[in-house]
Amino acid sequence: MITDYLAELTRQVLEKIDVILITLGGETSYKCCKSINSNELRLIDEVAPAISICSDINNKWIITKSGNLGNNSTLIEILNYLKHHYLTL
Repeated sequence: MITDYLAELTRQVLEKIDVILITLGGETSYKCCKSINSNELRLIDEVAPAISICSDINNKWIITKSGNLGNNSTLIEILNYLKHHYLTL
C-alpha cells in the first residue's frame, strides 16, 4: 500500500512540474515508473556502480537506486553528481 501511495504521489507531482525523479528501492522504482508510464528506460550514465541515470521515451530523467545499496551519504553523492554533470549529459 505504501509503494502504491508513493507512486500515485509521484504521478501527481510529475503532472505539475518537470523534475529529475530519484527512486529508492526496486518495488518503489517499478511502481513509480509504471505510474508515469515510464515502461522502458535508456541508460544515460551511472552516478556510481548500480546507481543509474536513465531517461524514458519522453526524455524524463530517472535515477534508480537499490534500497540496500549505499550509505548515509549516497543521496548527497547523487545530488552532487547532478550539480556537477547535469549540463553535460
